[in-house]
Amino acid sequence: MRSTLVIAFLLLLFVGGCAQYGVIAERNNKNLLRLEIGDTKSKVLEVIGEPHRNEKYQIEGRNYDVWFYRTAWTADDRETDDEFTPVVIIDGKVAGWGRNYYDTTIKVKQDIKIEHKN
Repeated sequence: MRSTLVIAFLLLLFVGGCAQYGVIAERNNKNLLRLEIGDTKSKVLEVIGEPHRNEKYQIEGRNYDVWFYRTAWTADDRETDDEFTPVVIIDGKVAGWGRNYYDTTIKVKQDIKIEHKN
């Protein structure tokens, strides 16, 4: 009986924690709609909050910050890129957001930068 209660309690904790990711994703999706091009970093923090993770780059003399916010959730244990929406901040101002914007702004420029070094 005691082990059944422990297992039930652990299962409740797991399900509750997973449900929290869904709540966070929903909130972040709504808040992303409030962003505007040109918003400052402090405005992004005010509107959405701290990012789940970030990346920093310096490309062609400009400072790029990419903040990733959870906007989807899958039931497995792995975090995948498609669960997060990147917000690209160039020289302290929001330049755009979304996976397509990130890919064309950061990945393409990083690939070009790497190609120039060869």
